[in-house]
Amino acid sequence: MFLKRGLLFFTALAFLAFAGQASAGPNANATVTIDLVTDGGAGNMMDEGVHAGNVSGQGTKIAVEVFAKGVTTALIGVKIEFDFKAEELKLDKVENSAFLFAIPEATGVNFAATAPVALPESGFIGRAEFSTVADVTGREFRLGIKSVTLAESAASSDIITPTTVISFNVTVTSSPDFDGDGTVGFSDFLQFAGQYGARQGDGQYEASISAVSNLTNLTRLYLSSNSISDISPLVANTGLGSGDTVKLRNNPLSDTSLNTHIPILQRRGVNVQFGASKPAVLEKERGIIREEWETKDYISRGRMEVKED
Repeated sequence: MFLKRGLLFFTALAFLAFAGQASAGPNANATVTIDLVTDGGAGNMMDEGVHAGNVSGQGTKIAVEVFAKGVTTALIGVKIEFDFKAEELKLDKVENSAFLFAIPEATGVNFAATAPVALPESGFIGRAEFSTVADVTGREFRLGIKSVTLAESAASSDIITPTTVISFNVTVTSSPDFDGDGTVGFSDFLQFAGQYGARQGDGQYEASISAVSNLTNLTRLYLSSNSISDISPLVANTGLGSGDTVKLRNNPLSDTSLNTHIPILQRRGVNVQFGASKPAVLEKERGIIREEWETKDYISRGRMEVKED
């Protein structure tokens, strides 16, 4: 047993010394993601898909979690190299108690173990803490990952290049680049033409709440009956948390909104009120909603009201 553990120990050290030089391994198709821990706390080792947030001040702590999905083998080592600007952020620490050794670097970490480590179902490979080195109030900046090396042995590893990044303090503006490919072209025109003339309630209209992601002082959001399908901006709003209320009844919520985004908000303590998704409110329900909103001095039915305390 001692010899076996000793052999694994030297294998782990070899990985640290030669990470990135080994031949391709069995995890070449793995995907790596980075997820913002919205409260800056310990995290939950679950990828909640939070890729945006708002940060202010100097010396502010930012916590993220890193995940590798599709890993088919146990690992004796993991190397994580983050992508950020030194004038904006400083890496304070990266941790994963499953690995015995953690060798820090200025932009990442080398994890190694004396026995192969099987990743959890979520693919969690590490939690990292950063701090802002300058006052970043109102400044747009990003935090990503340059590469992650997954090693099943000192001689076999895969280098994964992630595509997800976390964007901070992003000002949401309208853009004619509808497909998000970085170029305004014919495909954008086709998307525009396909939605041209759509009206609320006709099954083709879709409202956007992207601007809400930056309103971090919200405590109550009344979004019922607005033809909303994508609520990812609510997840990106780091200010929504315990005691806040979001009403989403009578919206054609997507499967991702129902099965992923709403549970994320609920775990944060947000009171999310939603019902069966449908593109339009029935006529008899319209009267009930109109009466309720007029009684409470809200704006007219079918429009969004935002209360910011």
